[in-house]
Amino acid sequence: MSERNRGAEMLGAELKRRRGARSLRQVVAISGRLAERCGGQPLTKSTLSSIERGDLIPSLPTLRQLEALYKLSLSRMLDLLDLGTWL
Repeated sequence: MSERNRGAEMLGAELKRRRGARSLRQVVAISGRLAERCGGQPLTKSTLSSIERGDLIPSLPTLRQLEALYKLSLSRMLDLLDLGTWL
């Protein structure tokens, strides 16, 4: 497994752990409410699922949304992704 996939899997596992007993549907609903207040697009269930599985590396705007949804700092998410190893 490449370092890139390992970092995405680490981030996904942490997000899933933080989600706890909430369903992805509940997180999508919260994302929709945040998007209404902040003027953005809500994250879809498919996107959240892909991120939690480690199949998708989120963009910076998506990381910002995840920061609010999962109460996880941007710096911690970047640490989990270990972006420095890709440069």
